Amino acid sequence: MSPEIGVFDLDHTLTGPKSAQVKAHALINARGPMIINTARETGMVMSSGALEASRKYGYERAAPHLGVDEETGKRTYARPERLDQYAGHLDPAAIIGFGGGVLLRQHDRGYAMDDSFSSLLGKDFRKRMRAHLEAIDFEGDLIAYLSPLEDETAFVDGRTDVEPLYWRIQVNPKDEVHKTDLKFRIASYLLAIGEYAAVRIVDESRPGRPCFYIVPVMGTKEASADHLLRHSLEEARVDIKSVNLTLADDAFTGLHMATDVLPGANGTFILPGKAPVARHLMPSSDVYGKPFVGEDVSWLLERLEPTTQEGVYRCRMPGDMPDRRFVIADQAVPGLVAAESILALDERGLIYPA
Repeated sequence: MSPEIGVFDLDHTLTGPKSAQVKAHALINARGPMIINTARETGMVMSSGALEASRKYGYERAAPHLGVDEETGKRTYARPERLDQYAGHLDPAAIIGFGGGVLLRQHDRGYAMDDSFSSLLGKDFRKRMRAHLEAIDFEGDLIAYLSPLEDETAFVDGRTDVEPLYWRIQVNPKDEVHKTDLKFRIASYLLAIGEYAAVRIVDESRPGRPCFYIVPVMGTKEASADHLLRHSLEEARVDIKSVNLTLADDAFTGLHMATDVLPGANGTFILPGKAPVARHLMPSSDVYGKPFVGEDVSWLLERLEPTTQEGVYRCRMPGDMPDRRFVIADQAVPGLVAAESILALDERGLIYPA
C-alpha cells in the first residue's frame, strides 16, 4: 500500500563495500517495498532461512554453491548471510529472476513462485529452445559458446554456482562479429518455424565480453517487472498514478525499464556510477550516441532532455503519461560506483521526491 516502490538490479548497481550495500538496502526498504530484478539465480538473493522456508511453497531449486572448497577448488554451499559480498541485499519483498521467474515473499520469510506468471513463460521453454538450437546450422559447435551454466552436469560436479535457469539460455560468442552471426542464425530459424514471436534475444554484452540471452517474450527484465507491479496494484486496488516508482540498473538491457515498466506511474530511473553504457548517453563523451557493443541507443536519446541539474534528464513518455526523471550518476556524482553512487544521489535529493 506504500506509494513508493523500488525495483533495483544488483550487480554493479547495489553491490560494493558491505557498509554501502547495507545502507543502500536500508534506504530503499525504508521508503517502501523493495524488489530485486536481477540476472542472478533467485536462490542467491535469499538468506539460508528464507530458502528453507520457501520449500513448503514448492521452491525446488538447489541452494546455490557460493563457496569454494580450498582443497578441490569445487563450488560448495555457503550461507549467503555470512558472506560480505551478499550482505545488504537478501530477502527483498519480491525477487524477479531474469530467467528464474517471479518470487513473492510470504509472512514466514519464505518465497512462493508466482505460478500465473510462470505459466506465461511456458514450462518447457528450456527443453524446447535447446532442441531448436541443436537443429540450427551454426557451421560449428554452438555448445562451445554456451555459458557453462547451460551444462546440466556442471552444478552437480561443482563447476558452477547454480543450476541451469528455467527460462534463460545464455550464449557467450567469441567476439562481436560472431555474436551478430549467431543472433541472425537463431532469429532466422525461429522465424521460419513460427517461434520467433514467442522469444526475445536479449543482448547482455559489455565491452570485451559479448553475451546474449534467449528468453520468453514475457521473460525480459522490463516485462517481468511490469507484470508484477501491474497485478500487485490491481489486487491492492491502488491507482497506478499514485505510485512513485524508482528503477535502477547498470546494464544496457536495463535501460528499457525506464520506459516500459508501469507507464503512468511517476518514476525515476537511475543509471549507477561506472555503468559502461553511460558514456554513450552523455553529450560530453566521445562515444555519445554511438552503438553500445553494437546495440543502438538512439531510441532512448530521442526521449531524453537535459535539465538544469547536471546528470538529470527528463525522459519523455508516450501520450499523456507523466514524464520520468532519468539520472546518470557519472555526471551527477562522478567518481562513485554502484551502491555508493546510489547513496550519494539520495543525499543530493535525486532519487526520492521531497
